Amino acid sequence: MRGIISLIDSTQVSSQPERCARFIAGAIAQLTDNNTYRQKLLHVEKVTPMRQWSARQVSRLKKSDYRQSYLSERRN
Repeated sequence: MRGIISLIDSTQVSSQPERCARFIAGAIAQLTDNNTYRQKLLHVEKVTPMRQWSARQVSRLKKSDYRQSYLSERRN
């Protein structure tokens, strides 16, 4: 049995939804040998890599309500 573990940050999903979809389509293709979705998203740029946050950064971002700030920007 094959599997994939990957982290996609919610800021990436919010700011780069098509790029994240391309990444997920690539993972699906690797697991299933079904390239249908990968082919449809080849015109989309690759997702921009992000460094993993430290526990301290996560704590600070949570206290500052960081998630709500970028989600509300995206809705406007």
